[in-house]
Amino acid sequence: MTYTRERRSHVEAPDPILAELWDVKREINKSADYRIDILVDMANKAAEQVQAQWLQQAHPADALKARAADLQR
Repeated sequence: MTYTRERRSHVEAPDPILAELWDVKREINKSADYRIDILVDMANKAAEQVQAQWLQQAHPADALKARAADLQR
């Protein structure tokens, strides 16, 4: 299902950090065509990438084991 309702207007963010966050959120929603299944998939892939990077930095040997286990699934 595609989200088709037009945006009413851009609401002003109370501070510059929130304004930037809301802009990024708008871009992500637009790239996924407002489909929750695509947004969830994007979030899962991003979380997996962050976890892999963290494992590589914190525990290089464990990262190799985790990667091998993922490939066997």
